[in-house]
Amino acid sequence: MTKKYTKQRNAGFTMIETLIVLKVILIILLLIGPISKKQYDHFKEKQFFKVFSYDLLYTQQLAMSHRNENVRIRIYPNQNEYALLKGQQQNTVLFRKKLPDGWSFISRGLRHIGFNEKGTVREAGRIEIHTHNHVYQLVLPPGEKGRGYVIQQ
Repeated sequence: MTKKYTKQRNAGFTMIETLIVLKVILIILLLIGPISKKQYDHFKEKQFFKVFSYDLLYTQQLAMSHRNENVRIRIYPNQNEYALLKGQQQNTVLFRKKLPDGWSFISRGLRHIGFNEKGTVREAGRIEIHTHNHVYQLVLPPGEKGRGYVIQQ
């Protein structure tokens, strides 16, 4: 009986093969990174305006259902936030929301957004919202029933 001696090979990768694979992965990640940042910023802007529009609709609904109370969204440009307030003299804060980091509000004659009992905007005006990449204007025309719109500049 003769024994066959075979050369036993280690199951694994060589160092060069591992480095080549790591370099390919690194190149792919470097190419995807900037694209993902742009997509993330775009998603963040889209999500903010979606939530802000829901907050406006909620404010309008509260104003129509609570006829005797002053319900409004107050803009705080210095703190880069807005709050939903209710009440005439004693302002009850229902919620506060901050803008994302690096964004800012610039009030163009509009410090608060309120609706009357019919759902019509109490005071017309514009608010600018500056993001990292864009400037948006929220326009509330006079006499329109909740028909404000956003313009991207």
